Amino acid sequence: MNNTLSGIVFYNLWGHRYPGHLQRYLKKLAPTTDIFCFTEVTDYDRESVPAPIVHMGDPKKEPPARVDGLRRLEQSLYKDYFWSYHSPQTRDWRCQVTGNVYQGVGFGSALFYHDNLDVIDMGNEPIQFENTDVSARVMQWIVYQKGGQRYVVGHLHGIWIPTNTKGDAPERYWQSQKVREVLQQLKEKFQADKIVFGGDLNLALETLALKTLVEGDEGEDSITYRNLIVEYGVKNTRTQHYRKFEETGASQHADYVIVSPSVQVHSFTVGNDVPASDHAPLRIEFR
Repeated sequence: MNNTLSGIVFYNLWGHRYPGHLQRYLKKLAPTTDIFCFTEVTDYDRESVPAPIVHMGDPKKEPPARVDGLRRLEQSLYKDYFWSYHSPQTRDWRCQVTGNVYQGVGFGSALFYHDNLDVIDMGNEPIQFENTDVSARVMQWIVYQKGGQRYVVGHLHGIWIPTNTKGDAPERYWQSQKVREVLQQLKEKFQADKIVFGGDLNLALETLALKTLVEGDEGEDSITYRNLIVEYGVKNTRTQHYRKFEETGASQHADYVIVSPSVQVHSFTVGNDVPASDHAPLRIEFR
């Protein structure tokens, strides 16, 4: 692993529907990756071999999810990585094919970091909403030092609104403000030099919520981030498994990486051909 370059992957795992593909992809990337930021990671605290396979929707339209995603990630990365996992809540999952109900399934975020990384601190910041039916989320973050520089890295699975899957909404605008606030607080608290933030934000490219996340509000005296999806001309952050993949008029953007101006990007790639999820993994190497 490079002594000065950092490698980070942001990836929505889609409930571990294609575990074989995912395991092979992670094994390929692990030697050059400091941090994996995963979302839609399932967790089931009951030993079951094999673990339950649950159809959460129409089996003709999508494959079943595996409820033991966190355990599978541990098995894939246990040799070289520590991890932190958080699910804002657990709930019962009912298989649409068998009718079986599995109690207390987690569906959250995981941050795996290499055991040789010089970690200063890490944590989970709740993103909660009052007087609304929008489910809570969690922003995970880590502060580390490498090559004489101090970094803040954060990731988030943006809120889901069934009637407005990627468009603007008051909750999404507030979420962007909250993320900016947390990143700025971490930068100041730990005297960090650089910031990298990403994840499946559930935002279309043209939304005010995304603009606010990148630029802040008018007159705000703080960082203007670089949106690498725009900077690199990325047309699609999905894979062929996405039900609206390349559908005319449908938003093909959901996942983003933004960086502070001082971050020197060595490479940025979007894995549209990785067949492990309906989201493409985003990978950045930087210093």
